[in-house]
Amino acid sequence: MIICGLLHSSNTHFLHLQRDLAARNVLLNYDLKAKVADFGLASRLYMRTHGNQRRGANQDTFPFHCSAFEILKTGIAIIEKSDVWSFGILMWEVFYLGEALPYADITELSKLVQFLETRQRLERPPLCPQSLYDLMMWCWEQQYQFRPTFNEIKRDLKRFRSNQEQFMISSDHVHVHQENSDQTN
Repeated sequence: MIICGLLHSSNTHFLHLQRDLAARNVLLNYDLKAKVADFGLASRLYMRTHGNQRRGANQDTFPFHCSAFEILKTGIAIIEKSDVWSFGILMWEVFYLGEALPYADITELSKLVQFLETRQRLERPPLCPQSLYDLMMWCWEQQYQFRPTFNEIKRDLKRFRSNQEQFMISSDHVHVHQENSDQTN
């Protein structure tokens, strides 16, 4: 699960993910286990005096379509919270099956900042359940303090998966019950 890799990166203060966490950088191995890659934009973090604000190398080069609001606005990444924003973008890309570019019609950084400042966000992908889109929207909270942690995201994704499995079991039970009813008639 990608979220486990993000938890590990967050816990070790290795923040390459906020620089370019995107579907194109998730690799699947032969067991279909996800690996997050793209070490070309990786940066080791250095502590600043303002609490949890950190800066890394290569601040002048980044893919702004996947970056958190605070990075676009100030150039400063917030440990874990900036990656959470990018994870929401990754989820959005997954539901478009990797065929759509976030904010594809916005080609300038200043225009994207203006778009986000008015609290506009990416629209819900057609294949995305509302509960997962709600999770994406939580990841895209303008004020990073109100975004979930990776632990909270992991919990909600597990809950969603559990509910889906229960729904599938219930659906199978209804289907089997229906078949038995049809056979007795």
